[in-house]
Amino acid sequence: PFSVPAAMSDFPALPAPAAQGVKVLPVDVFLEALHGPAQAGLAAGEDPAAFPATRLCGIDVRSPSEFAAGHIPGAVNIPLFDDEARKVVGTMYAKKGRYDAIKTGLAYVGPNFSTMVGALEELGMKPGDKLLVYCWRGGMRSASVAWLFSLCGYTVSTLEGGYRSYRRWCKTIVGNAQVPAPAPVAVLGGCTGVGKTAVLHELRRRGEQVLDLEGLA
Repeated sequence: PFSVPAAMSDFPALPAPAAQGVKVLPVDVFLEALHGPAQAGLAAGEDPAAFPATRLCGIDVRSPSEFAAGHIPGAVNIPLFDDEARKVVGTMYAKKGRYDAIKTGLAYVGPNFSTMVGALEELGMKPGDKLLVYCWRGGMRSASVAWLFSLCGYTVSTLEGGYRSYRRWCKTIVGNAQVPAPAPVAVLGGCTGVGKTAVLHELRRRGEQVLDLEGLA
């Protein structure tokens, strides 16, 4: 879940515009707002697909391919750019600079603003509700969507550093011996047909926490 295609990091790190009333939260505060206190999630041995419902609506505004490659559990994808638009805007930034990239981006996203707000309504959200928004680096994409949603009356917070900071946080948590009950990570490998999946299922039955990558593919 932590491998990122090289092209994903190509999107320029545009600075976030100011959005009145929008809070920028560090990753631990953002996750607590989304999922509750630490260790409030799944118990060891439970299926990751059974991750409990989020406390607030978490919105990933990255492109669909970025979201598919990995996202914060429980988040929903309301992309500012589709995959093609993201590629075009990133290319424009590299070739002509920030101003031209913004103008190009506006041509794509302007007509879609009402669709994005409609997507919130389809999720059952209404003005006054609290939303948590993030993009890849916590820059212009999340700040722009936060501005739009706050303009429509929602209370919006964004993730400082974006999804990249969440990935770093995960790696820190897994490798930090001071975290309560850190889980040692063991990788089960072997040739096709030797029964790796059966072993994983048996470990899960015995109460171990298991991540079946093949089953999630």
